[in-house]
Amino acid sequence: MSKWNGAVETQIHWIGFTLKALPPISKDEVVELLGMTDRLCCRSFSAKQGYRCQYFIKGTDITILTEGKSTMGTHVDIPGGSVTALQKAICNRYQTTEDTWLAFFLQLILDHGGKFTRIDLAVDDIGGSHFTMADLYRYEEKGQIITKFRRSSRRTDKKSRQEVGAQLTYGNRSGMVFVRIYEKSEEENNNQGKSEYPYPPHTVRWEFELKKQRANSIAKLLVQMNGSVPAIVQSLLKYYFRIVRRDNKNTTRCTVLPKWKKFIKDAKDMPLTAEVKEFNMDHQLRYVRSALPTLAAVVQLLGDDFGYVEELLKEYREKASPELLEYIRTHQSAADRQRVKEFLKFRP
Repeated sequence: MSKWNGAVETQIHWIGFTLKALPPISKDEVVELLGMTDRLCCRSFSAKQGYRCQYFIKGTDITILTEGKSTMGTHVDIPGGSVTALQKAICNRYQTTEDTWLAFFLQLILDHGGKFTRIDLAVDDIGGSHFTMADLYRYEEKGQIITKFRRSSRRTDKKSRQEVGAQLTYGNRSGMVFVRIYEKSEEENNNQGKSEYPYPPHTVRWEFELKKQRANSIAKLLVQMNGSVPAIVQSLLKYYFRIVRRDNKNTTRCTVLPKWKKFIKDAKDMPLTAEVKEFNMDHQLRYVRSALPTLAAVVQLLGDDFGYVEELLKEYREKASPELLEYIRTHQSAADRQRVKEFLKFRP
């Protein structure tokens, strides 16, 4: 995080991505890509997310997951506490600056066929100079926080059902966007003072947890915006939230509070809705694999007439979806074919 330069600070708080290639990218190649060859990479006793091996880069919380199924690739998670170490490594390895390193790194991963699976962005309202948690609770109770999310909640004790802590959440944790609003002092207390930076009392953090396609699209937007986290975060705030005065039955016509306008004064309209869902070839291959036993039995019923089956498949090819045919047209390399063969091969 940069030095305090006003009432609001922003930062990138998590970077997760998967590199898919044949043969799979090794943990040593990942370490070199991150510019951290001067650090030890140690194997953990356990793994997760379906991978058999997990490594961590010493002196950081960066983890590398390898040896999953052939289609899983190599996964990397960089928590917020390790972003500064990553920044220094990228600047040293690739001769970038503090202003350009993020856009360079995100593009580097995209150029290596990587896909971002999670990006967390945060904005800190220093000292609650715009909104304290008490303000936000009051606005929430009065229906003044207008949001695109269908679901919001407060933290409550499971037994007493009383509110505990100071936190508001919006969205679904397993969905593409999850927002958590909380006081930094509470997190610092939970971490027993291990926070890297001092936060004045009543500082409120708005934290966006972006996953799946939304994470990948935000990464591309960050590249386009030269790594400007403030521009993206303010645009996210503007897109997902408004705090209004309930002076009209139609919430779209309610007057926006001047404090909210001031809070997002640098926000711009960005194409956050213009996301095209990427064609999922793995889903198609799983369907084919599940149908292969039935197809094999039918071929036997036909007297193993493979010539007839070949002609039949050629005729049906014309009925395939345009998206599938376009994918096939653009994936004709030997590596692409080998990946399909590996996916469909017989497993007892």
